[in-house]
Amino acid sequence: MVLQVVPGYIGQSGYNHPVELFRNQLKAVTAGGKGYMKSTSDFQLTPSGAALTMGIAEGWAAIAGSESSSQGSYFVWSTGGDVVAWPGASGQPRIDSLLLRVIDKQYGTDASANGALWEVCQGTPAGSPTAIPDVEFEAGGDFYRPGAWWRVANVTISPGNTVMTATTIADLRAYADFQRANDLTLKNWYDNTINSAWTSFTPSFLTASGSPSLGTGGFGVARYKQVGKMVHYRGKLQFGSASVNFGTGGWSTTLPVNAANVTTPGALPHVGSTYYRDASGAHASGTCLINADVSQSQMSFRTADNLTDSTHPFTWAVNDYFAWNITYEAA
Repeated sequence: MVLQVVPGYIGQSGYNHPVELFRNQLKAVTAGGKGYMKSTSDFQLTPSGAALTMGIAEGWAAIAGSESSSQGSYFVWSTGGDVVAWPGASGQPRIDSLLLRVIDKQYGTDASANGALWEVCQGTPAGSPTAIPDVEFEAGGDFYRPGAWWRVANVTISPGNTVMTATTIADLRAYADFQRANDLTLKNWYDNTINSAWTSFTPSFLTASGSPSLGTGGFGVARYKQVGKMVHYRGKLQFGSASVNFGTGGWSTTLPVNAANVTTPGALPHVGSTYYRDASGAHASGTCLINADVSQSQMSFRTADNLTDSTHPFTWAVNDYFAWNITYEAA
């Protein structure tokens, strides 16, 4: 098919109105998917609980065809509920599929008239039954019919079953929810990335040389949140009561996520704030820094004009601690 414009948008006579144009318009606005358009209650499935029948609520749907690349999607809707009768049980379990069909004889012959219908496709009875594969609904398959289809549910029917219950139904409507697909992706990203809990991390106490140790009862705690390339990192290192080793030279700690390279010309250092607490009552503030002086996996500490060390910003003792807060770019 050559490039065309949907004629409903052109106020000029002489345009043809092939159905493919309108179907492809629907396919475009629904991202080429199959699914209900209005709400999660569209075509809601309700087993009777008293017979092998299933109630299906009203709903709206767009069902993508697969006959050809130019076929497009079909708009189907129902303004009232339907009840679908189910075939009786077999001697072995089977998994049936409930399809919402669109019969379109433009693509082949069929005993039914053009239009939408509910169809139950019986699976093969077996000791360990499996659902009918999608290929069986396509051209050449055992359950092929011309037009389009949407598998709404798989239903397990066991020997002796005479009633339909919710436990036997695998509701597949959500897989086809095209309208909310992007919204759902965004919501999942928000829930799992933005609104999720921060991640715990155990920072290490590092010094320029020596064998640093927080000592007995000392500890390091930290939490961080990464959103894309942005890392928020806060933590605390507190000294214990014995076997403390303050090391030699400036102090640093490990990062939960390696920082972007800051050694290249023109690169920006990552700078954050620090808080120093002397258990005897003194307080001090300073900066934490990821720059060319340390590796991408470490962060150093400064107070005023000095590196943080065993005597800056004060002489450290039991239960003293320092904390930090920094936002930096991940590698």
